[in-house]
Amino acid sequence: MPEADDPKSGGSPEDTSQDKIPMRDLLNIKETMDELFSDLFSGRPVRGVQVPDSWQPSVDIYENKDSIYILMDIPGMTPKDIDITATPENIIVKGERRPSKEIGDQDYILREHYYGTFSRSIPLPYPVKPRDIKATYKDGTLELRLPKTKSGKGKSVRIDVE
Repeated sequence: MPEADDPKSGGSPEDTSQDKIPMRDLLNIKETMDELFSDLFSGRPVRGVQVPDSWQPSVDIYENKDSIYILMDIPGMTPKDIDITATPENIIVKGERRPSKEIGDQDYILREHYYGTFSRSIPLPYPVKPRDIKATYKDGTLELRLPKTKSGKGKSVRIDVE
């Protein structure tokens, strides 16, 4: 049986004008979306969106029969900015990269460099000798040489960077 107020059934139609979006609201939405997409593709930070204060450096890991090697790109840092802790099964590299020049209140036109803290925990495929790990930092690349071992026993050790 048709409902009395159902417009399709021949009953009296309800006033649906309150359900319609006024044209000015649609134009405001379009303008907001245009600004959002313009900001996204310009390289400038989007209004109301924070640039992350942490980042993940790129890592390459390779091995030979005696050692595991880790290469990590962390340009713009010094050995003092890098903190390395190792166990036989895991290595953790932490640090903080600061901008070489403070921009202040100026607006970026393009920002592709990440600054701030990072922490990278790398599980190792084979046990290593934490006390024999060598770490060198040169030309923006951290290189770690981790000698393999048969035994996976040992304590956490802090590694100095040369």
